[in-house]
Amino acid sequence: MHGRPRAFKNKLKDPTAAAVYAKKVAAIKQGTTLVLECRRQHRYDEAALKASEKLLKVVPEIYTIWNYRREALQPILKAGGEAAQKAADNELALTQACLLENPKSYSTWHHRKWVVLQGLADLQKELKLVARYSTCLRNFGVAADMSVDSLWWLVVGAVR
Repeated sequence: MHGRPRAFKNKLKDPTAAAVYAKKVAAIKQGTTLVLECRRQHRYDEAALKASEKLLKVVPEIYTIWNYRREALQPILKAGGEAAQKAADNELALTQACLLENPKSYSTWHHRKWVVLQGLADLQKELKLVARYSTCLRNFGVAADMSVDSLWWLVVGAVR
């Protein structure tokens, strides 16, 4: 919040905490490099998708990683059928897991919106989810962008 000292800076003065933080940063960099290389090679196999999922659960704000997943899933979702429904359900579960850790992640909300607009999501569940997050006063992004009053992005887009 405003006017409060950042606690993590004080924690980094401790050598053990600094080492743990450095290890986490190195893992994030390594994971990002791996996924971006897969994207450059247009490689969308299960291992690459698992790596991107693992990375997003730690840092859901990297929009490029969400875009990689979108590129990988578009052909599956367009083909339809059971595989498309399973892929959509997996993406919704991933975004929900990311939102539990960081409900203000715009990247996660935008990816979830994209999945919903594919027409494979249960709109009642989506309405409940958005209503739950929009009631949190500190979650101003969801309240402003995706509140129950402004759910046209969800309902109108999914009906198309």
